[in-house]
Amino acid sequence: MIIRGAATAPISASKRFSPKVSQARHRFAEFVAEFIGKGHREDFHGKEGTDSRLLGEDSFVENVLKGAEEVPLVRPGIDEVLEQVCRLYGLDIAALASPSQQRQLSEARGLAAWC
Repeated sequence: MIIRGAATAPISASKRFSPKVSQARHRFAEFVAEFIGKGHREDFHGKEGTDSRLLGEDSFVENVLKGAEEVPLVRPGIDEVLEQVCRLYGLDIAALASPSQQRQLSEARGLAAWC
């Protein structure tokens, strides 16, 4: 887990909250929970036009978004989706296409439909 602070380099959460990862995660969750419900805070939002889903300095937010733009989103075709769902559930296409209402098959069909 990486947290951006006022410094230009990322701060490791384990160094910021605890040397133990599990304890650092717990303390970070407490830190976030402390501010939930306190409303909008300008210091947590970047300048106009930056993405407020990310917490950090404007340059950090811009770099993260720039990196995200470089990753092309390629939607898989239906054949690839069905192949991967069948592999995940250990099924064949015929079982997936059957009218059975068996829980595993219904769940697999739901996943395929969602993709």
